Amino acid sequence: MQQGIQLVDASEAGRMLALHPRTVTRWARQGRIPCHWLSARAVRFDVHDLRRWLERCRTEAVAAPATVRPVAEWRRKLRKGAQ
Repeated sequence: MQQGIQLVDASEAGRMLALHPRTVTRWARQGRIPCHWLSARAVRFDVHDLRRWLERCRTEAVAAPATVRPVAEWRRKLRKGAQ
């Protein structure tokens, strides 16, 4: 049985990710973060997709080479957009 999609706005997504809502919206426009566009100005985020995306970013950061600081690598991946 598949659960329903739980959509949240940029403010709630920002709270989940510890980011400013404008950053979340900007990343959505840039395609860096999974989202659902309702119109040209209205964007929503699936909670399940955000959690999976965040976990993937964390996993990639932990798997970084020992010569790279994990936090710096994680931030670099977030800026580039995990794909």
